[in-house]
Amino acid sequence: MKKLTNNCKEILIVLLSVFVLSCKKESSPYVSSSAESNPHNYSESLSDVKTKYVKNCTLEVYTTLWCGWCPRAKTLTDQALTAYPNNVVPMEFHGGGGSGLEDDNALSFAGVRTLMSAFSVPGYPTSYLNRNLNYIGKISEIAPLITVSSTSNVSSPVGIAINSSLNGSKLSITARARFAQAMSGSKLVVYVLEDGIVTAHANYYNDGKGNPILNYVNDHVVRNSASSVLGDLIPAQTLGSEYSKTYTVSIPTSWNKQRLSIAAIVVQSNNSLLNARKAVVGQNQDFQLVP
Repeated sequence: MKKLTNNCKEILIVLLSVFVLSCKKESSPYVSSSAESNPHNYSESLSDVKTKYVKNCTLEVYTTLWCGWCPRAKTLTDQALTAYPNNVVPMEFHGGGGSGLEDDNALSFAGVRTLMSAFSVPGYPTSYLNRNLNYIGKISEIAPLITVSSTSNVSSPVGIAINSSLNGSKLSITARARFAQAMSGSKLVVYVLEDGIVTAHANYYNDGKGNPILNYVNDHVVRNSASSVLGDLIPAQTLGSEYSKTYTVSIPTSWNKQRLSIAAIVVQSNNSLLNARKAVVGQNQDFQLVP
């Protein structure tokens, strides 16, 4: 009888164990409503995120209206924009000087001379890719510098987005930079550009346009620098951080407000390009990610 009782106790213990285990709450395979923003329950840290930003290039032309060889530089810029309209950020810096029909002073500003000294501009015209790479018009030189497709090996560790608004004569520009790696010593450069400025232009080419060319259209003319002309220092950034700075620029009545745009550039401490972006005034951009 004692043996039977012991057997009954053992059976009872087993049954109780089965009951307890069957009633134990299972971990849900679904994410709770508090984590709906992360439906796959990923637990990535910033160091796991390999963000890549579309890499654009700058094409900067140093020119003057009185330089008869300079119309050729604009032709080369137009060809580059035709080939890569979304990746080339064109800028035209006028050095000033001249007289009469080819007076260039109205299209220049004080910072141009600082740039010419910093980048050792030898004369007019001079064209640079990415601030300091001499460009003589070979389109093939551009492709290795930009993100041409989602399978491209070229990307940038810095993304740029531009937001702006114009209220009367006051242009407000907010330039944002987001970093895919820790970085220090970088600088933010912001320029205001104008398209469609009609002038006379000296012309030494036998192309039937005459000398000077009347009603010559100047595009991508850098009118002023919202930042310091060589850039404002960006504080040291960590992986995934974002930096933004807002500028206010007064627009003279002589500028065409309908033809204004903005170029924002992030450079290293030695002024070499990290990335660039262009936006028309009034445009609000997001960052360009490589798919």
